[in-house]
Amino acid sequence: MEFATPVVQQCHERIAPLMKELFGEFAQASEEYPMFSISMGSAYIQIAINPWDDDNATVQAWAWVVTGAEITADLMRYLLSRSS
Repeated sequence: MEFATPVVQQCHERIAPLMKELFGEFAQASEEYPMFSISMGSAYIQIAINPWDDDNATVQAWAWVVTGAEITADLMRYLLSRSS
């Protein structure tokens, strides 16, 4: 994998062992990008390391706590009522 900057590579090298320590076989590293994914049950998480500039990097995380749910009007009303 090619890293955009040395800082992105440093972050990746620091995060990789933590992912394995915390999540074991559930944590998977991308072979193409400085990104990790974790899939546990119906939850799915992605963690990406991106350059900010030459000397900094950002770590972004996305989490889908339920995948494959049937989207119904009742579910949408429930979620809207819980978001306030």
